[in-house]
Amino acid sequence: MATLIQDRGGNLFGTTLFGGNTCYYDFTPYGCGVVFELSSPGMRSGTWNEDIIYSFPTTTGGPKQPWGGVLLDSHGNLFGATTYGGYTNGPCTVDGTVGCGAIYEIVR
Repeated sequence: MATLIQDRGGNLFGTTLFGGNTCYYDFTPYGCGVVFELSSPGMRSGTWNEDIIYSFPTTTGGPKQPWGGVLLDSHGNLFGATTYGGYTNGPCTVDGTVGCGAIYEIVR
């Protein structure tokens, strides 16, 4: 759903809207989304390695379903935003548990 970013080592980082932990939205299991890293094979030919850095939780108020990509700071920490999670008493909640979205940081 979003653009990948690349670090100085050539590794790629991104998000998926679904996948990871089971997440129920509209009563259908899709997954709450993940943040992933594709490790560069470098100058040699080879396959990229995928690592799931973070699977978004199913807990009430927990960030869920990142719609956009991530930003990378100079220390290697990742930042992004989710569609659901966070404040659960606002007008955008479906049943008081979904939430209006959240900003997250993954410290590496």
